[in-house]
Amino acid sequence: MSAAHPADVIVEEHKRIARMVEVLSRLAERVDAGQNVDRADVRTTVQFFRNFVDLGHHEKEESVLIPELARAGVSYPEGPLAEISADHKQERYLMRSLRHAALQNVEWSVDDQKHFANIARELAALQRAHLSRENAALIPLLRTHLPADRLASVAREFEVIDAGREEDASDAELEALIARVLPA
Repeated sequence: MSAAHPADVIVEEHKRIARMVEVLSRLAERVDAGQNVDRADVRTTVQFFRNFVDLGHHEKEESVLIPELARAGVSYPEGPLAEISADHKQERYLMRSLRHAALQNVEWSVDDQKHFANIARELAALQRAHLSRENAALIPLLRTHLPADRLASVAREFEVIDAGREEDASDAELEALIARVLPA
C-alpha cells in the first residue's frame, strides 16, 4: 500500500488547522463580547497551534517540502516558498504571544483580555491568508515538482516529524472543544 501523496497530507492538515482557526476566532469574539472563556479551552487551542501546526505541519514544510522543491528547481529566495517561510516566522511570533497569555495563572485583566483577543484575531487572519496561499501555490508545486522517486522518502520523513512532536490533545478532546466553541 502506497503512502498518501505529500500534497494530500498537507491538504488534510490544512482542513484540521482551519477548524481550529475558527475556534480561535470564536474565543476572541467571546472575549470581545465580555463573555468568560474557559482558559483550559484557550490552552488547548494554543497547544494545538504550537504542537500540531508549528512543530508538525510547519516542520514538514520547512524541513522536508521546501528543500525538496528547491532541489527540484523551484525558486526559494523569492516567490511562494519565501512567502510561506515568512508567514511561518510571523505565526511563531504570534503563537508565542498567545501562549504567554494562555499560560498566565492569574485572572485576566481587561487589558489582558484585549491583548489576547487582538493576538488571536491577528493569528487567525494570518492563518486564513496563509492556508489560502499554500493551497493556491504550494499544493500545485508539490503535485508538479516533487519527484516521484522521492515520495516514499518524504512520507517517512513526515512520520518521523509526527512521532517526534509533543503529544497534542486527543482527537476526541479537540472535537469536544470544537463542539463547545463553534455552533452546530
